[in-house]
Amino acid sequence: MVTKQIPKRTDTAFGKKVYLLGIDEDKQYVWMGSAQWDCDWYWGCGYIERYNIGRGKIPHLSSVIRSHSHYSGITGKHEKYDFDKKGWILSSDYIHTINDKRSGFVATTLSDKEAWELSELMSTIYTLKQSAEIFGRGGSHCTTIENERQIVARKEWTEEINKKILPALFEEVDRLLSPEVD
Repeated sequence: MVTKQIPKRTDTAFGKKVYLLGIDEDKQYVWMGSAQWDCDWYWGCGYIERYNIGRGKIPHLSSVIRSHSHYSGITGKHEKYDFDKKGWILSSDYIHTINDKRSGFVATTLSDKEAWELSELMSTIYTLKQSAEIFGRGGSHCTTIENERQIVARKEWTEEINKKILPALFEEVDRLLSPEVD
């Protein structure tokens, strides 16, 4: 596990609240943006960013996003390019939390317990986001199957997920990643 824990911090960047997750192996500050309702149909969340000014220590002063990725790209299974086989192979490593040594962090803002809680919340959020999209469309849309839409479409489930369940989970993420106020 990552042994160094640093204080929690929040800031703003490009009009949204961001949470400091930690510092990576390149000594870059790694931030996760708060969730927001995007394009009037889905939740944009789990965005991991590094900013340009002062190695990203002060996001509200940044004019450039140096890198943009997703929380799901930090944890879980990962592919690695095998130059001998000239192709991508699935690594046997599974990264459970940002506190895992293989996550790329040298310091994080979370205790091990909190890192596990964040992984749980983010996994649930990603699953619910995908579920809301499937229930809203009436399927995965890989192909057309007769009667699939009638079987799968659940507008009321989509609305409950997007308007009640996900916002409640985003509040939990905010509580977990925000510094305690004295």
